[in-house]
Amino acid sequence: MLATMTPGFLLSLGTSFFWQWMDLRPSLWTTALGTNVIWVLPFGFLVMIAVWNRYDDSVEEASRDLGTNAWTTFREVTLPLVWIGVFGTFLFGFTRPGTSTTKPPSSSQAAIARCRFRSSPSPSGR
Repeated sequence: MLATMTPGFLLSLGTSFFWQWMDLRPSLWTTALGTNVIWVLPFGFLVMIAVWNRYDDSVEEASRDLGTNAWTTFREVTLPLVWIGVFGTFLFGFTRPGTSTTKPPSSSQAAIARCRFRSSPSPSGR
């Protein structure tokens, strides 16, 4: 578990030092949120690459040929086609940091804990 948590801790520590070096007071928004964005950005980028690889430009071109402006084309054509990737990236961005610290114990860890509990002497001496 230490191996999954260490990079995040080091990244947040480095971000805190960076804000102190810039003579700005570190806060929750500049350290924790910034670290989360930096930590999850490559994974979100990979998800969006998969979405954009299956995107067909001719649909957007057809919309433009029918006389719509750029904003309407984005809102009515592009965004609905890539929404699944955007939403998946958003969900991944908020669930990834929590998985490093809230992992339930594995079955072997639970078995070890049960053995330790059974082998400890009881307070009443029985």
